[in-house]
Amino acid sequence: MGEIRAWLRDSTRDDHARVDDAFASFRLSDRSSYADFLAAHGRALLPLERWIGAGALLPGWRGRSEAVVEDLHALAEPVPAAPALEWPRDEAARLGALYVLEGSRMGAAVLARDVSDDLPNGYLTSRAAPGQWQALLTLLESKGSEGGTPWRQRALEGASRAFALFQAAAQEVQAAYR
Repeated sequence: MGEIRAWLRDSTRDDHARVDDAFASFRLSDRSSYADFLAAHGRALLPLERWIGAGALLPGWRGRSEAVVEDLHALAEPVPAAPALEWPRDEAARLGALYVLEGSRMGAAVLARDVSDDLPNGYLTSRAAPGQWQALLTLLESKGSEGGTPWRQRALEGASRAFALFQAAAQEVQAAYR
C-alpha cells in the first residue's frame, strides 16, 4: 500500500467511523429509509463532485451524481438542495476529497446487497472507470511526494471535510424526520 494512501486512511479513521455511525440507522431494505439514505448522500455528493471537478484532475473519471439523482427520481423522491461549496479550490484538498469519494465505492458495493430487489440501486452499484482507483492512488502518491508535508496536510483537510459533509448530511436528514 502506498505511503500517502496509508497515511490518509489512518489519519481519517475516526472521520470514517463517524460517517459510518451517522448512516448506521438507515435501513436499505425499507423504501422510506432507503430514500432518506439516498437523499443524505445526494445532499453531500452533488456539491462535493461539483467542487472537486475530478474530470480535470483524473481524466476519464466517472462520478455518481447522475446515479443518485436517477435513483431518487425512480423512487419519486425530490433531489435534495445542494448548494455550492465555498471551499478553497486547492488541488491537494480536492484530491483528498476525491480519495474519500472513490474509496466509498467499495463500501457502496457491499451496501448494495442490502437494498431490496424492488428498489433502484444504480448509485450503490455505480462502478468506477477501469483503472480509476489505481490512477487516483498513483496521482496521490506522486503529488504527495512532490508537495511534501504541506501538500499532505491540505489533502487531509479535503478528506476530512468530505467525511464531515457526509456526516452532516446524514444527521440533517435524520433530524428532519424525527
